[in-house]
Amino acid sequence: MNRYIIVIVLWLLACLSISCSHYKVKKPSHLMSKAEVEEVVYQIYVIEGEARLLYMEQPANEVKRWVNETMNALFAAHEVDYNIVKENINYYYADEKQAKAMQTDVTNRLLQKQAQITKQVQETNRVTDTIITGENQSNILPLENKE
Repeated sequence: MNRYIIVIVLWLLACLSISCSHYKVKKPSHLMSKAEVEEVVYQIYVIEGEARLLYMEQPANEVKRWVNETMNALFAAHEVDYNIVKENINYYYADEKQAKAMQTDVTNRLLQKQAQITKQVQETNRVTDTIITGENQSNILPLENKE
């Protein structure tokens, strides 16, 4: 009797592993291009990053409202909705190699944006040097002698 139970369990496990290994995500009815999906994913990450910063300065309900409005504007710009985006992400990310490539592209773009923002912040916060160099001496007016 135990032998039959073991055979049945092994058979069920084999069937399960075969069926899971051949799992295919169906093609979405509104198929977006790979580049468009990458762009939407990138924009979602940017929105999430901005929201994290806003949480430090704004009330939570205001940030949630802003996120909803911004996401709706993003979806409207691409003429999609949340479900279409979700289906397309699932479709493209079902292939592991493609998912890694797309996520690498998105990550690289996010790193470039972060570097750009960091540079802007540094330039904005830069303290001007008080030592006069030869380049800007023409802007110096002589001190008046008050004797």
